[in-house]
Amino acid sequence: PQMGPAWGLNTITLLGRNFDSVSDEMYVEFGPSIVPATIVSNTVATCKAPAHGVGFVSLRVVHGENPTGLMEYASDKRGGIAYEYLNVVMLDALSPRSSPTRGGTKVVVAGENFPGVSALFCSFGGTTSAAEWLSTNQIACNAPSAIEPSMVSVNVGIVDADAGFVSLTQSAIQFRYYEEPRFHGLHPSRGLTTGGSVVKLTFDSSSTQHDS
Repeated sequence: PQMGPAWGLNTITLLGRNFDSVSDEMYVEFGPSIVPATIVSNTVATCKAPAHGVGFVSLRVVHGENPTGLMEYASDKRGGIAYEYLNVVMLDALSPRSSPTRGGTKVVVAGENFPGVSALFCSFGGTTSAAEWLSTNQIACNAPSAIEPSMVSVNVGIVDADAGFVSLTQSAIQFRYYEEPRFHGLHPSRGLTTGGSVVKLTFDSSSTQHDS
């Protein structure tokens, strides 16, 4: 991805050419920091992003035995490719805190430092859902469906075609999926026009309790 969390450690995929023609080790500069890279093919290499303060840095690929005095190997000649470090997202609350397993429930996530980027997603137990950015303190996501009733962890991050979901949170919030009660019938089926009749509703699921 072209952005990631300030604490680093996420995998970066580099696309270019002539990577496998390098006889020396390859490194990647993230501003003042240098990390080793792994050559995957002639056009693909990977590395782990180092920790850095929030903001943009120039990313360059270099090679040589001494990473403090490297020759430039393959980079944007205009000064490097821009990579953005994003702030840590703090999660405070979910509303609602549960959904039927069929999903589709709109969940408002409250917290701090939500970035207004198009690649922002929520992760419900590993299943991602696109986020609607409302403010730096609030986003909204539709809960995806779940196979069965369960408790899952909700995280917020970015999604990249190569790296997948990259979390921007260091602590998650729990979210509950419940089995939606199925209505069977009611008794009695008629009552007085003046009202006041006690009506018993019958369901076939024991999971009739949920949070709102």
